[in-house]
Amino acid sequence: MKRIVGLFLAFILIFSMPTTAFAAESVNGIGDEVFSYYNDEGEIVTIAITRNNNTATSKVYVDGILTQKAVASAITKTIETEIYDLPAISRNSVQAEKSMMNDFTSSVIHAPVSTQKINVSNLKVQARSLYNEPVDNSGLSSSGYGDGYYSLGSYGGYYYAPDVYGYLYRKYTRTYDGETKHWSWGAGDTVGAISAYISLFGGPVSAIIAVLLFTASEVLMYDQAIDLATYTYDYSYRVRVYGTIHFTTQRNITYWRIDNVTTGTTKWEEKSFNYGFSMANTEMVKAGIDNYLLSIQ
Repeated sequence: MKRIVGLFLAFILIFSMPTTAFAAESVNGIGDEVFSYYNDEGEIVTIAITRNNNTATSKVYVDGILTQKAVASAITKTIETEIYDLPAISRNSVQAEKSMMNDFTSSVIHAPVSTQKINVSNLKVQARSLYNEPVDNSGLSSSGYGDGYYSLGSYGGYYYAPDVYGYLYRKYTRTYDGETKHWSWGAGDTVGAISAYISLFGGPVSAIIAVLLFTASEVLMYDQAIDLATYTYDYSYRVRVYGTIHFTTQRNITYWRIDNVTTGTTKWEEKSFNYGFSMANTEMVKAGIDNYLLSIQ
């Protein structure tokens, strides 16, 4: 008995799902931050990051098998990476290759394939997404009431009011909070080294990894650069039933804006939900419908 406009459904899903496409969480004690995604080969890539004071260690597993390990130190400004891709019969590792990763010295050693494994059967795996989240009003239509609000869609058809639908509208003000960073990485830099590096600075690791392009062996496909900035959006919502406003509320949310300046891809990632209406948008509309029904009794 419920009817949801397609655009509104997408908006609802984002605000009722976890806040990131790659939800950071502790999994089986393998890291302080763990996230998984499918690579272009259909394999499950799991990145487990452990932080200890000024050091971050990133382990990369492909289908549960350890393939990379990177240790980044903010004190020595170094990143040491091991790639486990040599035949198992190899006795020695290949001599380290050194380069610069931003202002850090990066060294990479190739070593025999690893036998270290994790269980991936209970991991939450999200597909990598390169699409913007609906943070601003792009793609939305004006409310038609000349009030500066934009239409998000309709919801209703409850058993106690099957013919009553509420219409949700939104407007916002935006504040630039700064925290701008520019990071660049070169072709061949590993996902392990990049994730360990970002983690040292408290950046949104999983979201940045999501907009970078890697090869099947999880090394950067070509030189890429990221701009990271922080914005706070103050959203105002109103629900109209038969054209009259019957519910208003707000949300205040801070986002990272992540721009891959090489590919032109932009991703918004929620940094913090500061205050406001915390339930799904369907609950906003329901409140408006309920208020309407009370007004006509």
